[in-house]
Amino acid sequence: MAASSHSLAALLAARLGAVLPASMSVSATDSRIAVYKGDEMIADSSAATIVDEDDDRTLGDKAGCAVWGVLSAIQDDISEHFTEPWPTYPGRRMALPGVREEYGRLFLWYGDNESEPLVHFPPIELNELESA
Repeated sequence: MAASSHSLAALLAARLGAVLPASMSVSATDSRIAVYKGDEMIADSSAATIVDEDDDRTLGDKAGCAVWGVLSAIQDDISEHFTEPWPTYPGRRMALPGVREEYGRLFLWYGDNESEPLVHFPPIELNELESA
């Protein structure tokens, strides 16, 4: 099954946009995701391109790696820009990204574990990444 990094970037941008602070916006252009504060780009990632790689990994493995890469890069850039962790638990402890693939779905979150995430995202269906 061929996959599209453009589709993955758009799906992730929509999910991130729903949880970012109100002063920020997010966009997906091709396979790049960018986060803005006003007109200033403060975070970006092109890790979604991992799903386009032609290798022996399954789509679930590649998409999981790509999603984790995007969540981590965006988190790092936002935290660096504001010089404080994002998203955070009380006491300024950063909630790290997590991704799990099961039965054709990617489950993604920020937090110590999937069962009690600080930030939870709707899952991504791997068939949504199929390219024509």
